[in-house]
Amino acid sequence: MAAGRRRSLERELAGKVQFDRRAFLLLPGKGQRPTYDEYVVSHRVRAADMMPELGFAIPKVGQKYPSSSVPAQLVAAAVQDEHPDRLEAMEDQLFGAMFRDLRDISDPAELRAAFGIDVFPESVIIAPDIGFYRERKVRLLNGAHTATAPLALLAGVRTVREVAEHPRLGAFLRHILFEEIVPATDLPAGAALAFAGTVIDRFRNPWLDHEWRVIAANQTAKLRLRVVPSLTGFARNRGIAPQGLALGLAAYLRWVRSHPAGDDADRPLIERHWRTATAPQGLAASALADADLWGVNLAELPGLLEATTRWLLLLERDGVDAALEALPGMSEHAATGWT
Repeated sequence: MAAGRRRSLERELAGKVQFDRRAFLLLPGKGQRPTYDEYVVSHRVRAADMMPELGFAIPKVGQKYPSSSVPAQLVAAAVQDEHPDRLEAMEDQLFGAMFRDLRDISDPAELRAAFGIDVFPESVIIAPDIGFYRERKVRLLNGAHTATAPLALLAGVRTVREVAEHPRLGAFLRHILFEEIVPATDLPAGAALAFAGTVIDRFRNPWLDHEWRVIAANQTAKLRLRVVPSLTGFARNRGIAPQGLALGLAAYLRWVRSHPAGDDADRPLIERHWRTATAPQGLAASALADADLWGVNLAELPGLLEATTRWLLLLERDGVDAALEALPGMSEHAATGWT
């Protein structure tokens, strides 16, 4: 009903106000309300009387109630990320499914039936358990973004597409994705490699103008969530430090020191380390050992502190191009190589 009122106001006050979308889960967990009860039905009757144009259906007491609205919200969030121009139509269909057709929007089959197969963009997957897809996106797509952002910013490259086409940064991106992030996950190798290929294609999309300065907002928290699991996973699976991700971590330590504080809520947590460090070696040792910051003592991972310190010194002395030139394995992922 709130969405209906918002759209009425938008039409009435066109050009005078702007509304920001905020999503609130109707049913964040299962088992909260197994069936429609008298309370819900009475509110539905009232809503139908107040705004008859929205076409509220009146359920019967005892009729099955959706167990959770999380699946539907995830579908809407995916459409917002990938095809924002389709979001309003998607929300209209979601509203209709829940309030006019009384569908169980917690059921993936019901969701697909409600929207129609042709309405979903190919990038939206409806599944009973999205753990695999969440892991794949966070570790590979988001992780590659986050690990590359500081280097791209230090190099003065503005967009993701420019990095994907850059002779050295593009090779770095492919190197960390295929040689370090994929082997650090527990995802099936074939599925992970296939998705990694689509990530590169996405980064090269000429219609996306995705800026690194935007990606780097709250970089510290993103590193903790998206890249630290790959650092620990690579150490667990290979017993050594991933050199490309270590270079990305060193670039973060160098870049965040001069970055405006407003874009990183965790900046005070990392800032305390360079206040006390007198040299790059001390900064790397102190920052990586901060388990409160990363959720794990990164300095204890085999070879990571040494690699990060070495890259930090090289970045400060010779810059990004020299560091990328020194990274082993880069030639295998040059712009004309494997993607």
